[in-house]
Amino acid sequence: MRHLALLLAALPAATLAAAWYALRPAGPAVGAWRLAAVRAGVVVGAYAVMTVELLSAVGALARTGLCVAWLAGLAVAGAGAAFRHRTDPPRSERRRWARLGTVEWLVVAGLALIAAGTLVVALAAEPNNWDSQAYHLPKVEQWAANGSVGMYPTNFFLQSALAPGAEYLLLHLRLLTGGDLLYNLVQWGGGLLCALAASRVAAQLGAGRLGQLAAAFVVATAPAVVLEATSTQTDLLAAAWCACAATLAVGVAWSRSGASDTLLLGAALGLATLTKSTGMVVAGLMVALWFAVRAARVRSSRAAARLAGSGLAVTVAALAITGPFLARMAVTYANPLGPPEVAAHAMGRQDPPAVAVNAARLLQTATMVPDKDLNGVAAQAVRRFASSLGEDVTDPLTTRAAGYPAPYVGDDEDISGLPVQAVAVGAGLLFCLVRRRALPYALTCLVVAIAFAATIRWQWYVTRLLLPGLVVAAPLAGLAADALARRVRAIAAAGLAFVVVVAGYTGVHAILFGSPRPLYGTHSVLYAGAWQSRFSRMPEYLADYRWAAGTVRAAGAERVGLVNNDTATGTRFEYPMWVLLRGLRLVNLSSTVPGQPAPPSTSVNAIVCFAPPPPDCAAHVPPGWQLHHHGNVAVALPATP
Repeated sequence: MRHLALLLAALPAATLAAAWYALRPAGPAVGAWRLAAVRAGVVVGAYAVMTVELLSAVGALARTGLCVAWLAGLAVAGAGAAFRHRTDPPRSERRRWARLGTVEWLVVAGLALIAAGTLVVALAAEPNNWDSQAYHLPKVEQWAANGSVGMYPTNFFLQSALAPGAEYLLLHLRLLTGGDLLYNLVQWGGGLLCALAASRVAAQLGAGRLGQLAAAFVVATAPAVVLEATSTQTDLLAAAWCACAATLAVGVAWSRSGASDTLLLGAALGLATLTKSTGMVVAGLMVALWFAVRAARVRSSRAAARLAGSGLAVTVAALAITGPFLARMAVTYANPLGPPEVAAHAMGRQDPPAVAVNAARLLQTATMVPDKDLNGVAAQAVRRFASSLGEDVTDPLTTRAAGYPAPYVGDDEDISGLPVQAVAVGAGLLFCLVRRRALPYALTCLVVAIAFAATIRWQWYVTRLLLPGLVVAAPLAGLAADALARRVRAIAAAGLAFVVVVAGYTGVHAILFGSPRPLYGTHSVLYAGAWQSRFSRMPEYLADYRWAAGTVRAAGAERVGLVNNDTATGTRFEYPMWVLLRGLRLVNLSSTVPGQPAPPSTSVNAIVCFAPPPPDCAAHVPPGWQLHHHGNVAVALPATP
């Protein structure tokens, strides 16, 4: 059965590989194979999303339907690859690269080491990201059980209202394999696509080999990138779609690529929007860059009409991907953006002082270092800056949850900073603002930073939300490194080698010791048991959950009601119960989703309460049932005769 699951999971991978070959440029192109990877990623990603929506609409969202869809996709991609191989075989003359220098060898070795290390962790670790336990993965289970991505009863708006693009891709793996064995590979692939696309943007803007490698290295060594590349979070996948939008936008704007790349630009925008709101901001600004550059060159009404047509094509492609989800939000919440709680996660003020203070907070949090005193000095500088503007640095309209500043906790996937990479990107931005060729792109990245400061409410976990901005700005660091190496070779080589070693150290350290999936040490993913890995965030819950699952199964229950009313803090820990009770039907017994009332308690054979204080749990227990407590969990069962 396991071999069959892996064979079915190979269908999307084979389709992607065939599409990569089929979609390589027919003529000369900057970074041709990287462009092919971007095209293939966007095409296959869009196909996966639209397949989910279509199969859901016709009631065929199950393993059989997906197998048929992927076999069809593989047939088309394979035919395209075969046609390209016959009509345009690989050229015998390959581009000759000069011998790699010392710094370049360091970069290549570092990239290979990080790619291999994160792949090992991604394959060895169980999905144990906190957000995934609470809402990313439970909704995948609900969709798989319902055979539909439509709305379902839940009292946790993060399950019902957040953009589901990444979870759609996970749903393919869930239905094809029957489990979560390969879930982490989605984000790992997103990280690889980020590095490829960032290096290609650097090449498009004029960087040489070193600059392209440097852009990829800035992305790959960021601790937040390394840690997310082995998880089921969504920020890195959103960043990948933004990077695809960036390289497609630059290509369509300056080199006037064909209509196909214009459509792919719209698809990348749709994928980024469907994955995360930060992706919508960044990819949207990349589309705006393309439109502005092309509009500046319009000299006739005919050219203006062509540009308008291209803009319409981009919009239609984006809506083809995001439209069904936005329509469900509009029908359910009378707003395509979802319920008011979603807006509460964004900045509550956009006046200049509030945005300026938030920018300072974001910068300080993203650049924290392993030195409490230095972090304290930086945080105090932010407080003084806020005070000088008459602002409260902990204003509840611009901050969330715990107060400012965030503590430094080392390499943790939710809080880890990226100080070396942020400095490199900042230096690259300043450098490119005075370089004519890169100026429009640099200005767009600056607008991205301002947009983040105006929209992202500060929180402890804010660094990972900045990843799309880091990835699209990384080419600027590559351009600066390339120019520096050309002008002052001896000094630059030593300086760049030092930066490469420091940045590489931060990336490798995150692989070896990063929480909650370290590769090395007593808690290594290579030695920890599967359940110890799943509960690494809340080990005290493991015995309770096992007891609850054993009690439910011993009672012979087939339909189980879930009760978790801890929605204010979002500390629910739901997904492990889905894994423990695999094969049973789980439903929520409370719901705040309009038009989706919760089923009655009498419709289930057992009830599991995640937060068991009597007012929360007992209210859902039918008369005559017995309620059993065990630590953090309670189980209600019909009374035995």
